[in-house]
Amino acid sequence: MKGLILFSHNMEDSEAIFTRDLLLRGGLSIQSFSFESRQVTTAYGLTLNVDLLASELGEVKNYDFLVIPGGKYVTMHPPFKKALQNLLSEFHRQNKLLAAICAAPCFLDGLAILGNYTCYGNLFEEIKDGHYQRVHLVQDGNLITAQSAGYIMEFSLQIIRTLLGEAKVEAVKKQLLLKI
Repeated sequence: MKGLILFSHNMEDSEAIFTRDLLLRGGLSIQSFSFESRQVTTAYGLTLNVDLLASELGEVKNYDFLVIPGGKYVTMHPPFKKALQNLLSEFHRQNKLLAAICAAPCFLDGLAILGNYTCYGNLFEEIKDGHYQRVHLVQDGNLITAQSAGYIMEFSLQIIRTLLGEAKVEAVKKQLLLKI
């Protein structure tokens, strides 16, 4: 299975890097992409290379899932927001898995995608769609949301579980000596 993860300037380092790492460990193919440039600088100053520019993605049918990390860029109203929302809508229209952590569910507002969801802190007050759940992780159909960087492990394992099954989750947990 092949997916995408958005890399953006000011994204939350761990939500992008650790999620990507865990998905690769689970056997998923994942490429980073950006609407901005071939290199991005994270919220904590890391410079990361990006696999693809958004203009190089091709058709959504070539992918099985899309991961959107959070971070302060989400609330900074990035100039690519509309293009990202178009991409999210197309993934949703094709019944592909969407996964958004921390502040990232804000990008889903107004797209008729959110059902039950969770997000960081009080950001739910800014989201008009859906039904906020005060829990760490929510899966509602093809949408997985998690509250914050503190739940990256659960978030990533739920993506793996949904796409590849429980046996893959257990294999990743065993590899990491994880007891959750």
